[in-house]
Amino acid sequence: MNSQDDQINFEMTINIRYSDRITQFSHNK
Repeated sequence: MNSQDDQINFEMTINIRYSDRITQFSHNK
């Protein structure tokens, strides 16, 4: 019954992946 925590964890994971992708794009330029 931790759906709130699961949602926060999911969003944090997505944000980390998105940030990693942005960092890779910056390095590739």
